[in-house]
Amino acid sequence: MSSPAAETTTDGWYAEDVMTRADLHRLVDELPEESIEPTAVVLERARNPLWAVLESAPPDNESVTAEDIAAIEEGRRHSGISVEEFRAETA
Repeated sequence: MSSPAAETTTDGWYAEDVMTRADLHRLVDELPEESIEPTAVVLERARNPLWAVLESAPPDNESVTAEDIAAIEEGRRHSGISVEEFRAETA
Protein backbone atom coordinates (compact mmCIF):
# COMPACT_ATOMS: atom_id res chain seq x y z
CA MET A 1 0.00 0.00 0.00
CA SER A 2 1.81 3.11 -1.17
CA SER A 3 1.04 6.26 -3.02
CA PRO A 4 3.80 8.87 -3.33
CA ALA A 5 1.36 11.66 -4.22
CA ALA A 6 -0.86 10.98 -1.21
CA GLU A 7 -0.52 12.49 2.23
CA THR A 8 1.04 10.01 4.67
CA THR A 9 -0.47 9.59 8.14
CA THR A 10 1.64 8.99 11.24
CA ASP A 11 1.26 5.20 10.92
CA GLY A 12 2.41 5.09 7.28
CA TRP A 13 -1.09 4.71 5.86
CA TYR A 14 -1.84 6.95 2.90
CA ALA A 15 -4.95 9.12 3.01
CA GLU A 16 -5.86 8.21 -0.58
CA ASP A 17 -5.35 4.44 -0.10
CA VAL A 18 -8.22 2.07 0.44
CA MET A 19 -8.28 0.50 3.89
CA THR A 20 -8.21 -3.29 3.58
CA ARG A 21 -9.21 -5.88 6.17
CA ALA A 22 -5.53 -6.67 6.64
CA ASP A 23 -4.80 -2.99 7.31
CA LEU A 24 -7.66 -2.84 9.79
CA HIS A 25 -6.47 -6.02 11.55
CA ARG A 26 -2.99 -4.51 11.82
CA LEU A 27 -4.41 -1.33 13.37
CA VAL A 28 -6.44 -3.34 15.88
CA ASP A 29 -3.41 -5.45 16.79
CA GLU A 30 -1.42 -2.26 17.45
CA LEU A 31 -4.03 -0.65 19.73
CA PRO A 32 -2.96 0.19 23.26
CA GLU A 33 -4.83 -1.86 25.86
CA GLU A 34 -6.91 1.13 27.06
CA SER A 35 -8.27 1.62 23.53
CA ILE A 36 -9.64 -1.92 23.13
CA GLU A 37 -13.05 -1.36 24.76
CA PRO A 38 -13.93 1.96 23.05
CA THR A 39 -12.78 0.54 19.71
CA ALA A 40 -14.94 -2.55 20.20
CA VAL A 41 -17.98 -0.31 20.75
CA VAL A 42 -17.28 1.57 17.51
CA LEU A 43 -16.73 -1.64 15.53
CA GLU A 44 -19.90 -3.26 16.89
CA ARG A 45 -21.87 -0.20 15.83
CA ALA A 46 -20.24 -0.27 12.39
CA ARG A 47 -21.50 -3.84 11.85
CA ASN A 48 -25.10 -2.61 12.00
CA PRO A 49 -26.15 -0.71 8.85
CA LEU A 50 -28.80 1.24 10.78
CA TRP A 51 -26.14 2.63 13.12
CA ALA A 52 -24.04 3.61 10.12
CA VAL A 53 -26.94 5.61 8.70
CA LEU A 54 -27.79 7.20 12.05
CA GLU A 55 -24.18 8.07 12.83
CA SER A 56 -23.69 9.71 9.44
CA ALA A 57 -26.92 11.73 9.60
CA PRO A 58 -26.53 15.46 10.14
CA PRO A 59 -27.37 16.68 13.64
CA ASP A 60 -30.88 17.86 14.33
CA ASN A 61 -30.28 21.52 15.00
CA GLU A 62 -33.83 22.77 14.53
CA SER A 63 -35.46 24.50 17.46
CA VAL A 64 -38.54 23.01 19.05
CA THR A 65 -41.48 25.19 18.07
CA ALA A 66 -44.73 25.92 19.89
CA GLU A 67 -46.43 23.78 17.25
CA ASP A 68 -44.09 20.86 18.10
CA ILE A 69 -44.87 21.20 21.80
CA ALA A 70 -48.61 21.32 21.11
CA ALA A 71 -48.35 18.14 19.00
CA ILE A 72 -46.41 16.37 21.75
CA GLU A 73 -48.95 17.39 24.39
CA GLU A 74 -51.81 16.28 22.13
CA GLY A 75 -50.17 12.89 21.72
CA ARG A 76 -49.76 12.51 25.48
CA ARG A 77 -53.48 13.15 26.05
CA HIS A 78 -54.39 10.04 24.07
CA SER A 79 -53.86 6.63 25.57
CA GLY A 80 -53.38 4.95 22.19
CA ILE A 81 -54.44 1.42 21.36
CA SER A 82 -53.20 -1.99 22.41
CA VAL A 83 -51.02 -4.14 20.19
CA GLU A 84 -53.95 -6.51 19.71
CA GLU A 85 -56.17 -3.65 18.51
CA PHE A 86 -53.46 -2.48 16.13
CA ARG A 87 -53.02 -5.96 14.70
CA ALA A 88 -56.76 -6.34 14.24
CA GLU A 89 -56.98 -3.00 12.43
CA THR A 90 -54.01 -3.69 10.15
CA ALA A 91 -54.70 -7.35 9.38
